[in-house]
Amino acid sequence: MVLSSESMTAQQAAEKWNISDRRVRVLCSEGKISGAIKDGKSYKIPSDAVKPIDGRKTSSSSVTRFLKWDNNIIGIIDNRNAVSFVAPDYNEIVSLYTKGVSSWTPEQFTEFLSERIVSRDRRDIEKILFRCGLSFYDVLRISEITRGIHPKDLIWIAYDENEKLEAIMTDVFQSVFKQRIDLIGESVDTPEGYNIKRYGVYEGQYGVYKQRINPLVTDVESEVAV
Repeated sequence: MVLSSESMTAQQAAEKWNISDRRVRVLCSEGKISGAIKDGKSYKIPSDAVKPIDGRKTSSSSVTRFLKWDNNIIGIIDNRNAVSFVAPDYNEIVSLYTKGVSSWTPEQFTEFLSERIVSRDRRDIEKILFRCGLSFYDVLRISEITRGIHPKDLIWIAYDENEKLEAIMTDVFQSVFKQRIDLIGESVDTPEGYNIKRYGVYEGQYGVYKQRINPLVTDVESEVAV
């Protein structure tokens, strides 16, 4: 069987993930490898498929949350806030953060989160803390409540393997942040206080609808430019 350059066999996946060929086929049969397609007695697996979390090695006592890029798991966060990456080189942006390492200490993870959450200097920080049920600025608690969402990438904190970014983003915006979108849909305030066009609303749900952050251009500025 000849596979396209975008696919790999179970054996190739096994070598890439350092697990047995049989284990890969079991994972495929259980539907735990996204995009895997059965082809006769074999499987076609997307070349960018992420290694599934091994449920045989994890327990609720050691794993509390997941670090995701969009809806794909890239790391496991334990109850000490240490992170073990399953895909440290998931893409170019993730690689910039991880620098290829397989884990982060609790201190490194906290530092990462501190650069993502709402600033303590934001004008409405007291209102934000009130909505979070907090009386003081706490990096870890704010990150847990806002899920570490930031407009510059698609990394966020999931409490469950099956949680979806679009649903969580909607919940975070509705429960914590005050949304204000003008009549022509120019911009919206993001969790960390930026007024940009990265976040938007569509059919009642908030989500990422721009892949680039562009400056807000008003009608007056447009006329001047002309």
